[in-house]
Amino acid sequence: MNSHGAYTVKLLIVAAIAAVAGKLALFNTVGCDAFDHDPANYMAYCNTSSHGHYDHAAFLYDLEPGVRDAVAAANVLVLGSSHIEVALSTDEFVKFERSHPDVRAYLMGFGYFEQNKFSAAVIRKLHPTPKVVVINADPFFVDSASAEAERLMTSPGLERANALSKRFWHSISRAECVEGEHAFLARRICGSTGTWYRTRADGRWVIRAPRLRIDSMPGTAAIQRDSAADVYASHAIAFLKLLPVERRCVVITHVPDGIARSQAAAIAKRLGSPFISPQLDGLGTSDGSHLDSESAERWSMAFLAALEPVLKGCL
Repeated sequence: MNSHGAYTVKLLIVAAIAAVAGKLALFNTVGCDAFDHDPANYMAYCNTSSHGHYDHAAFLYDLEPGVRDAVAAANVLVLGSSHIEVALSTDEFVKFERSHPDVRAYLMGFGYFEQNKFSAAVIRKLHPTPKVVVINADPFFVDSASAEAERLMTSPGLERANALSKRFWHSISRAECVEGEHAFLARRICGSTGTWYRTRADGRWVIRAPRLRIDSMPGTAAIQRDSAADVYASHAIAFLKLLPVERRCVVITHVPDGIARSQAAAIAKRLGSPFISPQLDGLGTSDGSHLDSESAERWSMAFLAALEPVLKGCL
C-alpha cells in the first residue's frame, strides 16, 4: 500500500472512532437518577432529551440479559400500554407473586400508549409461550404502533446503535452513581431527573417517587358506542394467533383511565374470553391518565383476586 493509501485508511479509522465517540456522547444518561438502583433492573426511561425511552429497544433488539429467558419462562403474560404497566407495578403484585409460586407472570406493557403492532413484533422476537394472557384493551387492538415503535421497526440498524449507546451509559451510571461517592465523573453525570427502571425478572416498572394523586376518576364513565368492537375483535383474533392460548385463558381488562370500559367488554364478548375489570370507588390519577400509587395498589389487589379462578383453570 502506498503512502497515500495508508493515509486514507488512517483517516477512515479516525473518522469511524470519532463517529462512535459522537454517538456515545449523544445518547447519554447525564442528569438521570442512577443512584443505588438494584442491578437486577435496567433503566427503561429517563426524562431527558439525550436519553428518553430505552424500553422499546431493549425488547425489540433483545439487549437486556435475562429478559428473553424471563419472558420465555412466563406462564402469564400481561400486554398493553403504560396504563396496565403502572397499574400492576405494585407491592400487591409482588405479594401475589410470592404467595403463588406456580404463577410466573411477566408484565410486557409499553409506554407511548403502545398498541398491538409493536407487541406483535416483540412476540415474534422473543417467542413467549404463556398459558394465560392478560390484555388491557384501552384500546390495544387497533393494528397500529406509536411513532417511537415505528421508528425502531423501520430503521433497526440506526436505532439499535442509538440504543446500544444508551446501554453503554447505563454501565457508566451503575459504576459512578453511588450515594456518598464524590468521584469526578459522578458529580457530572448523576442527577435526579425522573427515571424509571424495569425489572428483568417480571417486567415491573420501578418508579421511586410515589405517584401522588392530582385528580379523581369519574365515578361513572360515559357510555361508549361499541361500533368499533367488531373491527378490534378481528384484529385481536389475528394477533392471538401469535400466542396459541385458549380463549378462556385470554383475559381482557380495562384499567380505569377515564375512558369508558364498555368497548373492552364488547371485545371480550366477541372473543368469548373473560372480562375482568374491577370498578372501585375513590380511584385517582397522578397525571390525568395513570393511576396514582395508592389507587394502583387497590386496583391491582382487586384485579389479581378476580384473576385467580382463571389461573386455576388454565395453569
